[in-house]
Amino acid sequence: MITYVREIRGMLENMGLVRRSERSWMGGFFAGVGFGAVAGIAAAALLTPTDGKEMRKLVQSKAKRLAKGAEKQIAALKSVSTNGARDQVHA
Repeated sequence: MITYVREIRGMLENMGLVRRSERSWMGGFFAGVGFGAVAGIAAAALLTPTDGKEMRKLVQSKAKRLAKGAEKQIAALKSVSTNGARDQVHA
């Protein structure tokens, strides 16, 4: 039974429908690094010597700056994609 499952998995890997197991450690590694970074940021935010009001203001201002930056990036991407589509249509 195990041999049968291995053969099927091998065929699926060859067709590109299933990832090969050799590369799976990289995804776990980067997920761990990301989780560690988020946990570190959360711990630093919770253990800072500022009071609640000051921390909320700081977080709010940084969130607003990030949102504005993201909106600018999205607008720029939309502009490029619509201009590119127009160039292709008129060409």
